[in-house]
Amino acid sequence: MRKLSLADVYARIPEIECKGLCQDSCGPIAMSNEEDARLRQQGVVIPPMLEAVAALERGDDYYCPALQDQRCTVYGDRPTICRLWGATESMPCPHGCTPADALSQQESHELLRLSAEVGGGLAGSFGEPDSPTPPSGEPDSPAPRSGEQDSPALPEA
Repeated sequence: MRKLSLADVYARIPEIECKGLCQDSCGPIAMSNEEDARLRQQGVVIPPMLEAVAALERGDDYYCPALQDQRCTVYGDRPTICRLWGATESMPCPHGCTPADALSQQESHELLRLSAEVGGGLAGSFGEPDSPTPPSGEPDSPAPRSGEQDSPALPEA
């Protein structure tokens, strides 16, 4: 068995034919520490979700810092939640980019959980950098950080 990676999680998300029209849907997001680090290496810093939501509550405009000229500048490296947009029945693209084999809400939640687990926890989603991810069913217990526990495994192909 080999360890599950973010690439394995991404491979479980149906591809969409993005028309690049839903930039208004790019709002505050949560992502794994690994996804956050990958974006930071490209010079894109997504604010912690609480910070972004607070800006919206104040009536400030919020646009994803990865958007330039209404297009995602990190589309190939976008976080799991962004990949799920349009590929999940509960988050259909308003411009018709949803695939016929869209994921159920339960499937998308499982992929988000796996993404946080294999990506080293949630990055700043609760207002603090490197917040650990609570394991399912144990909301008050922090999940082990990357390296403290083996990642989920997939059978060898």
